[in-house]
Amino acid sequence: MAKKKDVVTVGAPSLKPKRKHIFGKILLTLIIGICLGGIVMYYYLDIYMKDDKESVNTSVPKNNTNSNEEKEVSLPNDSYVVKRLITGMHFVDGTNIEKALYVNERTIAKDLPGDFLDNLLLKEAYRTESNFNEEVKVKDLEQARINLFGKNYEIIIPTDKEVGSCPVFKYNTEKRSYKRDSSECNITNDISISYDVVEARIIENKSITIYEAVAFIKDDKIYKKIDGSNNVSDEVKDVTTDGFNVLDNVKKLNQYKYTFTYDKDSNNYVFNSIELVK
Repeated sequence: MAKKKDVVTVGAPSLKPKRKHIFGKILLTLIIGICLGGIVMYYYLDIYMKDDKESVNTSVPKNNTNSNEEKEVSLPNDSYVVKRLITGMHFVDGTNIEKALYVNERTIAKDLPGDFLDNLLLKEAYRTESNFNEEVKVKDLEQARINLFGKNYEIIIPTDKEVGSCPVFKYNTEKRSYKRDSSECNITNDISISYDVVEARIIENKSITIYEAVAFIKDDKIYKKIDGSNNVSDEVKDVTTDGFNVLDNVKKLNQYKYTFTYDKDSNNYVFNSIELVK
């Protein structure tokens, strides 16, 4: 019986088993790559982008309008609003404005003396209303109160006395108004005041700050201070009343800061305080 011959394969060995092994490696690599890519994408979207948004939110103001509203800018010293506010607080006569505004280091609206307020309101009403008959009605005084101090500032409008010094305004019960009497003049104060605006600044719809230099003049001499008894002190040397100009002598005089706050109800800036700053 003949023996079975061994079969000898001639040529290259079969590649089928090796192809199956390589394909498996490629498939496994793709699966791992997809998993790693998913993890990286998740980290980027869920963590990196979240942190980036938070950093942007904290670095950028949420409301740019509020930032602009808080910006303080200069006002021309001779602008209408500055002149109106300062004139409104000085438009009195013979009522010792010195005691009302310049004696204390700081005075707020509710601390202003009654006689000063009466005179101030009367003059404010007289200059802002059409007073062809030289009289001021009580309703005009109410409007003057709002113009100067706002709706929430309570002032008892006097109806039983004369107001002012030169001229004097006398109350008429029937007409509920004050009639100007130019024949009377009761000024006894021998001190005069010279003032001018040094600087003015505004924060829109919030406040206006006005810096004012003031000189007190008595017996042809110029002083920096005054007390509650109308005694002047701290004479300004080497300066005469002849041709005296406040702005030319700012560094030698005291300065006061007026603060006017925005009153939404009246859409106006009203007196809040005055304080000595120098």
